[in-house]
Amino acid sequence: MAGHPVLAVPGLSGGNAWTAVLRRFLAIKGYAVHTPDKGTMRGAHATVVARLADRVSELASEAGQPVSIIGWSVGGAFTRQVALAQPESVRSLITLGAPLSGSWYPDGSAAGGPCRCRPPRSIHAPTAPSTGADVQRPGPMTENVEIVSSHLGMATNPMTVHVVADRLGQADGRWRPYHSAWHLGEDDR
Repeated sequence: MAGHPVLAVPGLSGGNAWTAVLRRFLAIKGYAVHTPDKGTMRGAHATVVARLADRVSELASEAGQPVSIIGWSVGGAFTRQVALAQPESVRSLITLGAPLSGSWYPDGSAAGGPCRCRPPRSIHAPTAPSTGADVQRPGPMTENVEIVSSHLGMATNPMTVHVVADRLGQADGRWRPYHSAWHLGEDDR
C-alpha cells in the first residue's frame, strides 16, 4: 500500500547514495522513503544494528504505523536482526543480496579492526512478511525471488525495482507470494 514509511538501508560502510535510484522510484510511487542517519552503517555490528533499530522505532512512532525495510548486502543481514527484535515496528522486510547465513562477515577491516562479532544468532524467518532477492530460510511469509543482477547493481536493476514495488504494494495482512512470470518471461498460466 503506497504511502507507508519505507527505510532503505545500504550495505556496510555504504552511503545513502547507493540506494538513491531505488528510493527515487519508490518516492514517485508514493512511499514515504527514509534513509539511515549519516554514519549509521559504520562501526561494530552491534552498534550498527542498535542505530538501525532506533531509526525504525523513530519512523514507526512518527508515522503511527510499522515501517517496511529494504536492506541491501550486509545491510540486509542487519535489518533482518532488527525485524526479528522489533516485529511490532516492521511491516515487511526486503533484503537484496544479503548474506543471511554462514560466514557473512569474515573480518572487520571495513569496521576499523578485527571483527569480534558473530553472525546473527537466529536466522529464522521474521514474523513480518519477508522477501529476499537472494537466498533466505523459508518461513510462513518468507520467499526468495531470483534476480539476475550483479551484487553492486542490484538496487538499480529494473527487475529488482519491480519486485520491491510489488512487495511493498501488498495490503496489510494480505501477503501473497510473488508471481514471477513477468520478470522471468514465463507464460502466465
